[in-house]
Parts: sequence; structure tokens; C-alpha cells
Amino acid sequence: MIVASPRPAAAHPGGEPFIHVPLEHIIPGEAFPLVAADLGPEAHVTMRLTLGDVSADLGVATAGPDGHFRATLTLPPTFPLGYAQLTASSDDGSAASTWVRVGSEPVLLVSETVAPDRVDLDLVPLAAAALAFVALAVLFLRTRRPTAIR
Repeated sequence: MIVASPRPAAAHPGGEPFIHVPLEHIIPGEAFPLVAADLGPEAHVTMRLTLGDVSADLGVATAGPDGHFRATLTLPPTFPLGYAQLTASSDDGSAASTWVRVGSEPVLLVSETVAPDRVDLDLVPLAAAALAFVALAVLFLRTRRPTAIR
């Protein structure tokens, strides 16, 4: 189910089309908000979510005279968890996409399911600790003096 309503907004002619989900993550089977801009005046915009070889059509919205709209989309309850690409394609040829995390738990990064510019911040402390351990081991081994053989 999709609910969309054009909202007046300050137009910026010639702006780059974009979409935004103002949530940290979305849950299968639940509704979530979408904000879109510059997808063509009064254009019909189709939304699709893709994760690997699984995709779901999320509905169609009509942009306002400025090409902007807000919509509430519902994710199918069987959609898999992970980082998925949400794409909005307009009937005037413009398109925009963004990455969203499906599921409330952090997702292990797998090259097929994440945005290339995303970093799993939960792994940063672990990587820092591993680097510190290696640095200390190297310093320890370099400062040891060989014992004389008698």
C-alpha cells in the first residue's frame, strides 16, 4: 500500500533527483516514510527495493508541480534482511536511489548486499584493537635482545 501526497516546497529548478528514508532501518511488513525531490513535475514515480537477486515493487506516487513528494511505503513481510537499494524511477526518465538497512539488527557486511561507500561502525573498535595488538607485538619483538650462546 502506498500513500502519497504532494507537498509545497521550495523548488530548485534543475536540481539532482534524490530520495531519502529518514529512518535508521526499515522492518519487513511495516510502513516507512520516503521523501523525494526533483523527479519531474507531476511525474508518476515507481519505487522498487532490491537486495541481491530479490526485488519488490513498493508502489507508484505522483510528484507535485515541483517534482517533490512524500510517501509512505510498506515493505513486504518476506523481504530479506540486509542493505538494500531503494530506487525511484520517474515516467519522465529521471531516477534516484539510496541504500537502506532492512531489519533492526546490525548486518554483517557482505559485498553483494551493501553500499560500496558504507562502513560497519561496529567493526571499527575491533579493527583498532587488532592493530594495537600487532603494533605492541612488533615493538616487543624489536626490543628483545638476543641472549648469548655459551
